[in-house]
Amino acid sequence: MQPEKFLVGRRVRLRLARYVTDSRADVYEVSRILPSQEYRVKRVSDGQERAVSEDQLIGIDPQEPPARPEIGAQQEQQRIRNARASARSQALARRHERRVQ
Repeated sequence: MQPEKFLVGRRVRLRLARYVTDSRADVYEVSRILPSQEYRVKRVSDGQERAVSEDQLIGIDPQEPPARPEIGAQQEQQRIRNARASARSQALARRHERRVQ
């Protein structure tokens, strides 16, 4: 059994498919080590979690300064997506109420 390359608490970035935009703001922290060289990582900015394989991770130099402005922009984009989803949900609920009456 090989030792883990990334320990719990280590900050990493994801090496994703080319259709996904990589951003300096997408900093994750290893939250759990899974079997078969997989890791559970949590996005620092918003807490989103996902399971990834070891070859999808890139370690971050601890001396590297965090990309705060990009994190703020990412959080703002998430708030906009949430607001749009909420508006769609409310519109569907109103439409459903009209049909029932």
